[in-house]
Amino acid sequence: MIKVDYHAVPYAVFSYPEIASVGMGEKEALEKYGQANLLIGFHKYEDTAKGHAMDVKDYFVKIIFEKSTQRILGAHIIGPYASILIQEVVNLMYTKEENPEPIIQGMHIHPALSEVVQKAFIHWFLRNIITIIWDIWGWNKTGCGLPQARNFQCFYILKKYYTITTIMR
Repeated sequence: MIKVDYHAVPYAVFSYPEIASVGMGEKEALEKYGQANLLIGFHKYEDTAKGHAMDVKDYFVKIIFEKSTQRILGAHIIGPYASILIQEVVNLMYTKEENPEPIIQGMHIHPALSEVVQKAFIHWFLRNIITIIWDIWGWNKTGCGLPQARNFQCFYILKKYYTITTIMR
């Protein structure tokens, strides 16, 4: 008997805008794992060069991750070509690790809509680093835990870290 794995079966609604999804929805993931065990990657089409050139507004990619394992639990895309863009996530969900590393370290054509998927993963990556730093070093979420510190100092540290890891790979 062959066991079928349905954890990452995508679907799409061919409307305008297109809607595509794979895996768990945010509500389902919250019920199963709880808020503290989830991270969300999110990016708007309009915040990419191609999205800006297409003059698209209010369309996005949302990716749901399990915090401890970095496993992709689900993704949702609303916008032009959503049914095509979701395939990047589907392929990752069927790898052994089911994590975002190949897209984060990969290269995308610029300008292209596929960048919106990559940037949603990068958004998750940066949020994950922030959460790890807060957990390990006990930084609070209002300013790195240092007197008079501001959030931009946290992001400067993270930007520096991200730049260094990008150069090193």
